[in-house]
Amino acid sequence: MDKVRIATITCALVGAFLWGCGEQESPAVVQIGTRAITADNLRSYVLGLNESQRNHREGPAARHEYLQPLIDYHLMWLEAQALGLDTAAITQRQLERRIRRHLVAFYLKRKPVQPPLVEETEIKQRFERKGLHRTLERMTWGIMAKARPELEQAVAELAAGTPFGEVAARYSITPDAVNGGELGWLRVESTRRMGLPDSLFHALPLGVLSPVLPHSSGFCVVRFTEERPVSYFDFRDEILQELQEERLGEARAARAEQLADKYDWNLHEPGLRLLLEKGQPLAALELTPEEERTPLFKFTGGQVPLGELLDQLKNRNINAVADSTALVQLAERFLLQPYIFAAAVHHEDLIDRETLEAVRQSLREEVVLSQLRQQKVVASITIAPEDVRRYYDEQTERFRRRDQIDVAEVLVETEEEALAVRRQIEAGADIATLAQERSKRRGARARSGIFPMEKTSDLVSHILAAQPGELVGPVQVHDGFSVFEIIHRQPGERLPFAQVRRQISDMLRRAEERERFQAYIETLRQQYADQIHVDQQQLAAALPDDFLTAF
Repeated sequence: MDKVRIATITCALVGAFLWGCGEQESPAVVQIGTRAITADNLRSYVLGLNESQRNHREGPAARHEYLQPLIDYHLMWLEAQALGLDTAAITQRQLERRIRRHLVAFYLKRKPVQPPLVEETEIKQRFERKGLHRTLERMTWGIMAKARPELEQAVAELAAGTPFGEVAARYSITPDAVNGGELGWLRVESTRRMGLPDSLFHALPLGVLSPVLPHSSGFCVVRFTEERPVSYFDFRDEILQELQEERLGEARAARAEQLADKYDWNLHEPGLRLLLEKGQPLAALELTPEEERTPLFKFTGGQVPLGELLDQLKNRNINAVADSTALVQLAERFLLQPYIFAAAVHHEDLIDRETLEAVRQSLREEVVLSQLRQQKVVASITIAPEDVRRYYDEQTERFRRRDQIDVAEVLVETEEEALAVRRQIEAGADIATLAQERSKRRGARARSGIFPMEKTSDLVSHILAAQPGELVGPVQVHDGFSVFEIIHRQPGERLPFAQVRRQISDMLRRAEERERFQAYIETLRQQYADQIHVDQQQLAAALPDDFLTAF
């Protein structure tokens, strides 16, 4: 049972409870100890499933298949209660944190913060301040072979005067061989992903062949024949997003300060003294339950306990700060916004009590069951390094970078214009020239109408479905209609093991967690078997055949 399924069940149970308040109680389909699954619970759960979660069986088999996840859910609850997880202090802290997170999102949706717009001049200033205007891209050519002797033979033929393109076509194992080994205009980040040292990109003179270099798929040599500064438009969108995120963060911080003044946010000196007396390292401090509840900050209608700050420090592995002032600043950076925005929801009556109670009940059940899963399944899982390496070696076609694709594109206002452009290209016109003359896409003139796929995000799905040399379009995008052609495609290199080690470890951990969790559920089914009582008549009435057929 995954987290999505647990959330679906929680919503069904809480929703059925709320909707059913004041109405005649729905009959019980299953009794599990003191807990019951009603007909309304079951129907609400089934109706909340998406297409991929539905089964297409009929009769009793379908009913039991829909019912079993709800039974498992209640079995987990019985076990969690038996272990005291529903009342544990750590569960309560996590629950309050989840509720605050929900209230913060609710507040920002109802009272959105509007940061100032970013001006084009600011983007250009950041571009220059970062020194990106001094960044070069170099026209790169390469030959790659699986074995070093083959590549050394290719190098010998180059030294004897054989044209680079002929040698690449004969020896190189990459698809670029058919283009004479042309890899395109690359920046240092791209050659770094190929496994080439940065010093080679910056220092290798134009026209000079590199030494034989190791590569993820064998050995390679490269040479650069031209170089040019990168276009401002290669970085514009990235810098714009960076500046927008900064402005949003600043605007939210300013709003939090205003609310802090409004609700009398103040440092509680006894809490700070207690923390300082405990000494450092902070992340390793152990407080009694009473000390954890000691306020560090107080505000109208609430307070921030010391335990919350220690959790934040431990999660971030922060062990020391310079002095008490730095500690208070750090605590406010982590805690002011979540606490003060959540407080504003209550003070400004943005949410009614019934809705908040539904949120609390739903989140409480998720937190408790998450704690059970962590304690009984996740905590004992360890993934051996040799298993991670074995998986990487076996999955030879996985863990590759996205293909590097360059696209020549003309973006125009109307479909009629796009059809006219297509006819011109089919009649022999150069698409790059037309792009410089007519394309609306920002930076088209500076880049001669040629963009890496990442700079045309609205076209990515169409680009990935196209073949090199195929003329595509008109394609409707948000700014008009596009006609494009892939002019260069280089398959993505395999990522080095060190770069994907953690990703593979996480994948194996999740797979092991699913397997162990299912085994744990089977154990619970046997443990509580004598407490599970299904009313077959009520089950059939809750999910009759005509309901299942229509569903």
